[in-house]
Amino acid sequence: MSSTLYIGQLSYDATEDDVARVFRDHHIDYEKISVPYSQEKGRGKGFAFVDLRSHSDVRNALEEMRDVDIRGRVVFIREKREVGDKGRGRGRYESPRRSDRHDRRDDRRGGGSRSRRRGRDSRSRSRGRR
Repeated sequence: MSSTLYIGQLSYDATEDDVARVFRDHHIDYEKISVPYSQEKGRGKGFAFVDLRSHSDVRNALEEMRDVDIRGRVVFIREKREVGDKGRGRGRYESPRRSDRHDRRDDRRGGGSRSRRRGRDSRSRSRGRR
């Protein structure tokens, strides 16, 4: 279990002092709070990391700080994931059906072009009208 928490959905205007105030209000000890800032935009990136002193503080924070409001936004809190732990992010999910798609490329059953079907339908309709 990591002793670092990830705080997401944070207001872009939130500062380290805003996050620290919430942890102090819930009587949770922390060692360090970092709110990454975008140099291009001159504001926060919308998330923060909080290093806690112990694993019991992590459990307490996860239990007590549900639906916490920081600077007018309800944030969510979870343990920070390690670098190699991709989790369920924006990456592509490889289902068993997709992973064997390359095996079906040479399958010649079914399918076809819609334009061909439309062409046949339009010819059959025009023959019936003449």
